[in-house]
Amino acid sequence: MRRRILVAIVGVAAVAVLLFAIPLGVTVRDLTVDGELNELERAAERVERGIEPEHIDTTSAQALAHHRGEFTVGVYARAGLRVAGKGPLHLEAELHSAVNGVVARRNGAPLKVAVPIGSGPARGVVRVTARASGVDRSVLRAWLLLSGFALAAIGAAAALAWWLSRRVDKPLAQLAVAARRIGDGDFTSRVARSGVSEIDDVASAMDTTAERLGESLDRERSFSANVSHQLRTRVAALRVTLESAALTQTSEQETIARAIEETDRLESTIDELLALARNTHVDRTELDAHALLDDVERSWRGRFAADGRTLRVAVEPATPTARASAAATRQILEVLVDNAVRHGHGEVHVTARSANDGLAIDVRDEGPGITDDPAEVFARRGPGNDGHGIGLALARALAEAEGGRLVLTRRTPGAEFTLLLPGERHPE
Repeated sequence: MRRRILVAIVGVAAVAVLLFAIPLGVTVRDLTVDGELNELERAAERVERGIEPEHIDTTSAQALAHHRGEFTVGVYARAGLRVAGKGPLHLEAELHSAVNGVVARRNGAPLKVAVPIGSGPARGVVRVTARASGVDRSVLRAWLLLSGFALAAIGAAAALAWWLSRRVDKPLAQLAVAARRIGDGDFTSRVARSGVSEIDDVASAMDTTAERLGESLDRERSFSANVSHQLRTRVAALRVTLESAALTQTSEQETIARAIEETDRLESTIDELLALARNTHVDRTELDAHALLDDVERSWRGRFAADGRTLRVAVEPATPTARASAAATRQILEVLVDNAVRHGHGEVHVTARSANDGLAIDVRDEGPGITDDPAEVFARRGPGNDGHGIGLALARALAEAEGGRLVLTRRTPGAEFTLLLPGERHPE
């Protein structure tokens, strides 16, 4: 990447400099030659002003005697014959137009200028020449100066290309590293901003993608943990039903019926957890507290009977209605009752009541209670805790998703959890 940027920018700069420098070099050469010819013409005019056209033969030598210069000067009569100074005996044909009163200029080696003497039809010509080597040196100096500027421009372009390639290459390398980390499962990887808006847009999109992938993976892991916890509860209930039937020698028909009932509850639990995980449950209708608690009582009756314990459910008078997902509320109560069965003793009471115009459902047992920090009770623990610590975290998350709260209202003796749901508001 860096090499390609360097080659591209330096190549374009070199082509641009050449396209500009070559015509400029030609122009500089022409201007230098033209300036030298002008200097020759001025020298010839100075000599011409000292010559009298009527006495060209006698005054030419005097005019040349007063001339001090680095040029070669010759004076020619109208016939084109040299009468004074230096130069060819006969005026060159290429300068013969000066005999007719027109200044003649010729570049080459050497440079030549012929200036007519006097006005009107010329009575003679002043011829001035100069070696081309002086002009060549001037042109060479100008070209060397132009070459220096051209090299400086290409060097500046190379420096800019190096800086730009570094500015672009480094953040792209960081993007590649971040992409590899995300591919390896590190969704916390973030890309530092480079100040290049286009690259920063890609970095922002990659960070957002990594964050969403991480959240999606967390949801999948959380869902797996939640499912394993809840299914373990339903499978345990099914096992209790079958073991109870085996111990009490219940008839096969009754055993099958009870097993099918527990299997239906297991299937219902799976469907509800899938709906909750996909956020597709939209049954936020008025909760029937009586039906909800009756369903809890039927679901846990066999387990409590097998353990020799009692589950008591009650709905107090004037209990308000609440609008929430029946599936989510049922899963919350399943977690709370299972927690009371696992960690509590004696009777378990599930009571629905009114609480500040809202619906409150208390789940209380007669066990030793909770001695842990209340803030850690609902904290999700690692997968090595044999499922413990997952249920209460799930229950609180479900309660908050329904706009309610799940709190530990009593620690000891006998733990008591309360599910608070906002009451149904009726228009006045």
